[in-house]
Amino acid sequence: MSVLSDELSNDPLSRGYSEMTNAEATADLNTAYRTQSRASMSGDEIFTQTDATEFAALTDHKRLAWISWCGKDSIDPANAANVAFVQWVFGAGSETVGNLASGRVENITRADELGLGSVDEGDVERARS
Repeated sequence: MSVLSDELSNDPLSRGYSEMTNAEATADLNTAYRTQSRASMSGDEIFTQTDATEFAALTDHKRLAWISWCGKDSIDPANAANVAFVQWVFGAGSETVGNLASGRVENITRADELGLGSVDEGDVERARS
């Protein structure tokens, strides 16, 4: 049985697929209501989450360390060492830490979460037959 057939038959998230038309199920599967942690962010994406007031209040040493660290092409935002570094620079309760915690989570569709990409009504119809 395919992943889509399993999803529609078993309805593990209790979405109510059995009562939905093919069009409704398709729309639901393609709606971004799920979240996942991002695997990586660019240094620029991370730098834009920096609270300007907090950045201005940093010592020269910490400001230089932050700018240097944000120069990386790719940063794992959930890596424990990276989180600890950000907390060392700004403080655990800072706006910057909060901004980054929010920024490392992205909305995705259930179809994407299942590894299906975008599904169309024909996919749903075939999965149900």
